[in-house]
Amino acid sequence: MAIVTTTRDYQDDAVQLEAFIAYDDAVAGRRPAVLINHAWR
Repeated sequence: MAIVTTTRDYQDDAVQLEAFIAYDDAVAGRRPAVLINHAWR
């Protein structure tokens, strides 16, 4: 088992954002995901 981490850049209108992705590379196929969305207002 190895936890792989990476980042992915994406854009929302004119705002450049970065996502952090971590997953276990020993698991094949589809698996559930957790999305955390921060509210900064």
